[in-house]
Amino acid sequence: MITINDVLEKLKYLKLNSAYNHLKELNLASEISQEELNGINKVISNEVEAKEQNNRLYNVKVAAFPFVKTIEDYDFRFQPSIKEENIKNIINSGFYEEASNILFIGNPGTGKTHLSIAIGYEVAIKRNSVYFIN
Repeated sequence: MITINDVLEKLKYLKLNSAYNHLKELNLASEISQEELNGINKVISNEVEAKEQNNRLYNVKVAAFPFVKTIEDYDFRFQPSIKEENIKNIINSGFYEEASNILFIGNPGTGKTHLSIAIGYEVAIKRNSVYFIN
């Protein structure tokens, strides 16, 4: 069941102050039904989701990747010395929160740039600042 506080939190997140105050007044006056609240919540939830998506895309754009590649795009069979599990562990380790570096060393054409971009992409969509330098 959706509560008024759930909807008010989303309005606050979206910085819709007038709507926040108006909904609060309607609730205090008991002029809003659960059905109406569910409808309002559905619309606002879509807006929150769109804002989150835009924020993720913005971070990817600011990162200045020469192209966008993901871990799913990388063919680990092409380079069997690189283990997919190790790369995913790096991403999930939170190395970026500790400001740690990752260094790839290898011959040209082994996928170093692809993996660097893929890791940077994963960090960027988690709403962290990333900047790609070649």
